Amino acid sequence: MNAIFLGVMMFTLLLSIGVLHIVWGFGVVWPAKNGKQLVSWVVGARGIHAMPPLPQCLIAGIGIIFFGIIALLLGNAVASPLSPEWVNMLGMLSALIFAGRGVAGYFPSWRRRFPQEPFATFDRYSFSPLCLVLAAGYVALVILRIM
Repeated sequence: MNAIFLGVMMFTLLLSIGVLHIVWGFGVVWPAKNGKQLVSWVVGARGIHAMPPLPQCLIAGIGIIFFGIIALLLGNAVASPLSPEWVNMLGMLSALIFAGRGVAGYFPSWRRRFPQEPFATFDRYSFSPLCLVLAAGYVALVILRIM
């Protein structure tokens, strides 16, 4: 697979997810019908009945977009001001972070912390597997860079 293609695809996905987090911070409830439903879909924590405040949503969204930029750098889709070693280290760190989040979704302690449905089901069958796929994508991009 072409590294540029993989990097751009990962960036596009992460940009979309990051923008969603940002607009949620401004009160947009899409794809849900209302705020309560959105919380049950994307937060899932016991006792939480409202979306996180704007600063938290902005930090999450910008952070997710930053991970997308790392994918672009790894795929050589954009010029990097960083040395190749730093880009590779950022790639492996990204892989570890996404792998950790992906694996965490299957632990009972995670499920106790985020038991609200349908989040728990979405997490088990979509969010956690997506994180594991993204982790594999970062590893693949790093391997393609050093080959």
